[in-house]
Amino acid sequence: MRAPSNRLFFCACVALLVLACGGSKTPAKSAAAVGGPPITLVPPEGPDLAKLESAIAAMDRQDYPRAIRALEELRSRHPDNGVVLHELALAYRLARKPKEAVNLLMPYRARLPPATLAGLGSALDELGRGDEAVAVLREGLVRYPKSGLLHADLGTALYNHGKPDEALAHYQKGIELDPAAPSNYIRLSLVLSQTPYRGLTLVFGETFRLLEPTSERSDELARIMAEVLRDSVKRTPAQDGTIQATVTLAPPITIERPEQVAELPLVNVFELAFGPPLVRAHRDGLTLASLHKARVEFVAIMNRPESPFDWNRVPVFRFMREANANGMLEVYDYWLYGPAFPEEFEAWATANAANAETLARYLGEHPLFGVAPND
Repeated sequence: MRAPSNRLFFCACVALLVLACGGSKTPAKSAAAVGGPPITLVPPEGPDLAKLESAIAAMDRQDYPRAIRALEELRSRHPDNGVVLHELALAYRLARKPKEAVNLLMPYRARLPPATLAGLGSALDELGRGDEAVAVLREGLVRYPKSGLLHADLGTALYNHGKPDEALAHYQKGIELDPAAPSNYIRLSLVLSQTPYRGLTLVFGETFRLLEPTSERSDELARIMAEVLRDSVKRTPAQDGTIQATVTLAPPITIERPEQVAELPLVNVFELAFGPPLVRAHRDGLTLASLHKARVEFVAIMNRPESPFDWNRVPVFRFMREANANGMLEVYDYWLYGPAFPEEFEAWATANAANAETLARYLGEHPLFGVAPND
């Protein structure tokens, strides 16, 4: 697979700055037979709502056969119900039966809402039918051009088939059009973590964690972000006995004049500001405590009146500054990177039991895209 181009990585930086990141039991009907208005995600009422909730609970327990049986029964009574179709297709995919999911959803492809359409595209991709997945997702974007989820899934389908530049363009577009949709941020984070632009994994990854704070993939991304932090600092002994450190969160640059900083790509600005505090965290041993200390230093750098970069243009930096100003940065930082330091986090959480509730309340009252910028 070709490496993504520098131009597209620069566009990824710009994306942050423009924010102000066969086989169902009931035979599938033909496309003509199910033609009609768009399907909406409204659950059935009465006793069938309880049955739907029970099926979803079975999925959560990974009891996919039970969930599929219940959802197929519901489908026999509500053949065009969007929630039933969505959950049944998801159950099939989780049970590693993408063919059944495709057979279920394909006849409805012109009527599906974005979330279910994205599931159809993913199922096609899982079957190795990448061209069809791309076609379905492109059709979806014609109907829902501002769907961040469809841009994310189309980007991933394109990336999986050797088109990284086009994939990154869709991730960027999804962020511009639908900044609160989480998927584009995690996809960018994962792609960039394997490149010289991996500093942006920390920026996009933190944004994703705020938008989707409780999922398993959110915890996993916290661990990947911690790996970036660990791998991006190299400390080597010098001949005079001192320790020399290098930071590799961004491609190398040469700065000849201070005023050039304001014109640099975001990833380089981030490395210049966060790199030295991160080196000191490594010197002390990278832990939640030393990482929080580094982030306190980073916020202080952002708060300097003479800073040539407008940090508030990037929502997650604005959020970080606000959390610090409100005395919430420590609990936020421990939560943000806690999954990567489980023992330290457990000990800290035990000693600070009330902080989880405090943070949950704070996050609810300070959504990422609702924090007013500092003037």
